[in-house]
Amino acid sequence: MIMTKSVFFVGSARSFFKRMIKNSELRAEFITQNDSFYKDTSFKRALLSKIVRLKIFNWVGLIQVIRSSGKECDLYGSFNRFLKVDKPYFILLEQPSALYHYTIGRNTSYWGKRVIKKHLNDSNLKAIICRSNACFTTFEKLCGDVPVHCRKKLIYSYVSTNKHATVKKLSERCDNPVFSLLFIAQGSRFVSKSGLETIEAFKRLKEKYPNVELTILTSVSLIHKNIISDIKSIDGVTLLDFTLSYSQLEELYVNSTLLLHPTSDDSNSLTVLEAMKAGLPIISTKLYAIPEMVKDGVNGFLTEPKYAFFDNNNLPNPQVWDNRKKTIYSTKLDENIINFICSKVELLLLDRELLLKMSLNSLRLANTPPFDESTIISEWNKILEEI
Repeated sequence: MIMTKSVFFVGSARSFFKRMIKNSELRAEFITQNDSFYKDTSFKRALLSKIVRLKIFNWVGLIQVIRSSGKECDLYGSFNRFLKVDKPYFILLEQPSALYHYTIGRNTSYWGKRVIKKHLNDSNLKAIICRSNACFTTFEKLCGDVPVHCRKKLIYSYVSTNKHATVKKLSERCDNPVFSLLFIAQGSRFVSKSGLETIEAFKRLKEKYPNVELTILTSVSLIHKNIISDIKSIDGVTLLDFTLSYSQLEELYVNSTLLLHPTSDDSNSLTVLEAMKAGLPIISTKLYAIPEMVKDGVNGFLTEPKYAFFDNNNLPNPQVWDNRKKTIYSTKLDENIINFICSKVELLLLDRELLLKMSLNSLRLANTPPFDESTIISEWNKILEEI
C-alpha cells in the first residue's frame, strides 16, 4: 500500500502549484501558508526585493534562508528558497539564480560560493525540482555540484487540460473572420514583455485588416497612465485588468486566435503553456524555456528577443541584468519585433489551413508528455515517494 505523505509548503505557493496539489491523483497532502491566488506585487515586497539584490550584498553572500520547524508533516517544500528545517525538504526552482535573488556575482563571490555550497550540502535537502530543461542544465554552472544525497529532477509546470479546447472549437475559431490576438503581461512587466511593440504592430495590422482585434490582459494600475490612455484610444483593443478567475482566463484563451508573447523578460512562461492548452499558436522569442514549448514553424514562430535577458547558453546576461533601465525597461521601440509580429500574424490570418494546423499542434504538444497532467502528477508522485 502506498502511503500519502504530508508536505508543509513554506512561503508563498504559486497559482499553478496550488491547482496541482488539488489533483486527486497526487499522493500527497499539501499544507500551504499563503491563500492569495496571484503573486504579491505590493510596494513593500518590491522594495525589499530591490534592496536584497544590491551589489554590496554579493560580497557577504547574502541569501534568504527560511526557517521552519515543529510542523506536523513528513517533509517540507519551498519555491526558490533554501530552508532551515527539521525534516527532509525539496526546492521547486524557477531558475538557478532565483536561489540567490536573481543577482549576478553573488554566486561567484568568495562568501557567496561558500553560503550556496553550505545550503546545498544540508542533509535535509533531498530534491531540487527544476521547472524547465534550461534550469536543469545550467544548475551546476550557476550553483555548483548537487550533492549525492540530493536529487535534481525536471518536472514542468502543471497546467490542467482546458476543457473548452476541443478540435471542433479550434476548427470553428480558425474559420472565424474575426482574428483575435491576445497579449498578457502580469505585474509591472508590460514594457519588458514588448507590450509597446505589440501595440504598434496591432495599429499597423488594423489599418490593413479591419477584422483584427487585440485583447490586452495586464495589471492596469502598474502601467504608466500615458500607455493606458494610448491603449484605450485604439479601435479594436479590449483592455482587461488582471482580476480574472482561472476559469475566466481559460475561456479568454480559448476564445482568442493567437498569443502574442514577444518577451525579453521571461524564464518558464506559464502564459505560453496555458495558451497551448487552449490550442493557440504562439508568436514569441527564443528566450530561456520558451523554445522547449514553442517549436518554431510547428506550433508558433520564434525570433530573437529585443534584449537577451539570458544568453545562448541560458545563463544570465550581465549586459542586460545590470542595465535593466536602459534595456528591458526601455520604451524605445524595436522595429524587428514589430515587423516580426506583423509578418507572422498576416501569414496566419491569410492562411487559415496553416492556422488550424498550428493550433492543433499546440493542443497536441500541450497534452502529451512532458506537459500533460498525467506525466507531471506521475513525476511528482515518484519524487515525493523517493524523498
